[in-house]
Amino acid sequence: MSSRIIIKSLPKKFKEERLRKLFAEHGEITQVQYFPNRRFAYIGYVDTESANAAVGYRNNTFLDTSMISVQPALSMTDKRLPRAWSKFSQGSSAHSAIEEKRQKVLKHLRKTPSEVAETAREKRGKEKAAKKAAKEKSLLAQLYGKQLEGKDKQEFEEFAEAMNPSGKSWANEVGVSSEGGDQGEKGKVNVVVEEVAGRRNGEKGDTVVRHHLQFEDSSDSEDDEPAAAKMASDSDHSDAEASAKGEDVDPDEPVQVFTVKLRGLPFKAKYDDIASFFPGIRLFDVRFVKNRRNRPIGVAFVDVTTEKEYKKALACNKKQLGKRYIEVMAASVQTLEPAKSTDQAPLKTYPNALKPEDEGIEESGRLFVRNLAYICTEDDLRALFEKFGPLSEMHMPIDEELKKPKGFAFVTYVIPEDAVKAYTALDASIFQGRLLHILPGRVRESESGLADDSTEFKKKKAAKAKANAQDAYNWNTLFMRQDAVADAVADELGVSKADLLAADSGSGMAVQLALAETKLVQENKDFLKRNGVVLSAFDTRVTGRSNTVILAKNLPYGSSEDEIRALFSKSGSIDRLVFPPSQTMALISFFEPTEARAAFRALAYRKYKGEPLYLEWAPENCFAARGEEPEQDAITQHKQASDVVEKTYELDSEGEEDVLDRAELEAESTTVFVKNLNFSTYDEALYNLFEGCGPIRTATIATKPNPHNRDELLSLGFGFVEFKDHKSAVKAVKQLQFAELEGHKLELKLSTRKGTTSSQRRVQGREGKKIVANSTKLVVRNVAFEATKKELRELFTPFGEIKSLRLPTKAFDGSHRGFAFIEFSTKAEAKKAFEALGTSTHLYGRRLSIEFAKDEGSVEALRRKTAKTAASQEGGALSKKIKRGKVVDL
Repeated sequence: MSSRIIIKSLPKKFKEERLRKLFAEHGEITQVQYFPNRRFAYIGYVDTESANAAVGYRNNTFLDTSMISVQPALSMTDKRLPRAWSKFSQGSSAHSAIEEKRQKVLKHLRKTPSEVAETAREKRGKEKAAKKAAKEKSLLAQLYGKQLEGKDKQEFEEFAEAMNPSGKSWANEVGVSSEGGDQGEKGKVNVVVEEVAGRRNGEKGDTVVRHHLQFEDSSDSEDDEPAAAKMASDSDHSDAEASAKGEDVDPDEPVQVFTVKLRGLPFKAKYDDIASFFPGIRLFDVRFVKNRRNRPIGVAFVDVTTEKEYKKALACNKKQLGKRYIEVMAASVQTLEPAKSTDQAPLKTYPNALKPEDEGIEESGRLFVRNLAYICTEDDLRALFEKFGPLSEMHMPIDEELKKPKGFAFVTYVIPEDAVKAYTALDASIFQGRLLHILPGRVRESESGLADDSTEFKKKKAAKAKANAQDAYNWNTLFMRQDAVADAVADELGVSKADLLAADSGSGMAVQLALAETKLVQENKDFLKRNGVVLSAFDTRVTGRSNTVILAKNLPYGSSEDEIRALFSKSGSIDRLVFPPSQTMALISFFEPTEARAAFRALAYRKYKGEPLYLEWAPENCFAARGEEPEQDAITQHKQASDVVEKTYELDSEGEEDVLDRAELEAESTTVFVKNLNFSTYDEALYNLFEGCGPIRTATIATKPNPHNRDELLSLGFGFVEFKDHKSAVKAVKQLQFAELEGHKLELKLSTRKGTTSSQRRVQGREGKKIVANSTKLVVRNVAFEATKKELRELFTPFGEIKSLRLPTKAFDGSHRGFAFIEFSTKAEAKKAFEALGTSTHLYGRRLSIEFAKDEGSVEALRRKTAKTAASQEGGALSKKIKRGKVVDL
């Protein structure tokens, strides 16, 4: 369906304001095009539902005293559009008639006056002969084709028998056939109608009709020539042609038809009378005006094809014809333009085919889209154009004062062929109630303006980096400058940077910087959480990027929030700015994507206090929705989970891993596992039961495909209800335990499944899997070759007791291989070190990559290994016995 409607038969003098007010009741209007003189209008809506509602409610209803017709409007690409009828539209019948008339005029101009007169006589003779032939055929059909009945039939048979001495009966066999018609059966009469030139006085030069009747049983030979043919062979020819020649006319030039009006003609005036009235003028056409009774009224229109003959005809005004003085006046002048060649100018069809000057679109992939609704957003336009391929850029300018779109946009595709597809498919189509107009867009010049042959290498490199700033994400999300880290920690401790990094402080300078960076990263995380930032969105595996939020990094220490706001607000209005106390990074959110892009292009790699700004588009949904509580108690929940973890290590080591995982998951679980559901229960019933316990994200019942009907799903008898917070989940378990739903008492408990909730699934999608301490040993990769075992021990010791630290070395020179194994006393300590140092800690400028190692020394691992070995040995012994052909009793 279309989001655009057409209203026909509107009342006269109807106001556009009233029309807009009436149809605004059905939805938001994007455009009103009203044509009061023609009494119809187009109205565009945002969506098709509003347009359908307007059609269903307003069609065939009355406005004032007029019944209006409301129907969906068809786009220019719709095949249901009616055929063109205008004389200006190529392919229409009116246009074809004009072209046919033009060809006749060209043919008429090439004829001599005698040829024109002869053509006119032939035309009149044919018309007269056709009328007479039709009349006589009708009379003959009535005479010979009449079916006689009763007494008339008996008398006719007697008469036929008396008049036919050969004994052949004509009864019921007499028929009529004309030339070109069906031949009658045996005994019928053949009527041959021929048009021949007249030879009598008054008929010379005219075509007359002659009929020749021939009976099948007649003694006349079939080869005898009819009398009409003999008369035609003896007919006289017309007068000799005049010596004058016709005009030489260029067929590609336009021709004109001049029309004069004659008034006061005798009612019985014919073509010959008009021709004698205009001597020496080649008449192209003569039309006599008749009344409703088909009787002449003494008025005629005469067409001539040259201006000279036109003036000559006007000079015959008040000339006498018979006893009457005829008035001759100018009527009209029609110019017949030559039809354009289909090879040079094809018919204009929609969607428009690419023109030669538009071939650049196949190389640039850039489109200019206009006539957009003013409420259209970038997301709406992106969803429309991404159907044809991935987009590299979309720019929708907005008004600086009103903060609304200007009604046009630029769309650039990654693959230019996709741009051609979109251009062909969407041009002149309906989008949000408006007809899109798409043109090839000009290629935007590079904004760097620095890279040329004479530019220095550094400037070329900077220009290239700035041009590719929006396409690359080369830095850690929480990246901080090392000197900024040292300044921030020294300022917080109230000491100088030299004292902080002194060699006699007990540890190396690199370890001091790494620990300081870890501390600042944790403080930044806590600050971002309190200010509504979703930290889970800032993981390394980011799939989608925001188009309004910019992450600014590499800020020097000493930056202020006011300075950052003033720097970015030059490009547009800032919605939100988050600036941690460490002063090493900032999150800037704009109201409009266009303003955010302008700020990004203007400030990327720009020097700020002597250092280049590193800008990056923040991940999607990095800010919590307004109105939701920030994650202020996340630290408290983490501490509670840590307490539970530490208690579990007092248990026997045999069940250590299972108890640890369950305690961690229950301490932060927001999902309730529901058991013993009725197999006929649906998700809606489960949602309605739990909605009184707190805000719910999802309520789903586990299903499986029906083996007998793949389109049908069967319930598994259990489900999951995910709440927005942990307290609501606990409340639901306490209040609704053993509650009855559709005849079944439900069993509830907090879900301990790993990665079952939607939030956990989102984390898994970014991180790969949820962090679970399944070993006391860590693998540390990307270790700088300058680092020593002592420095690694100093770096990891603050998080727990280290049982062993191994730094593998190379055999040929004794240097380490860039990775290490560190084993802690407990899993809780290993997890603590993993969470603190595995996010964004740099040692000698290298970011440490940390993960848990496989624990081959645990009791469970040893049991699994022993069981596997025993099974393989038993299977091998059994296979040997079977090979020997012995029967083994198991």
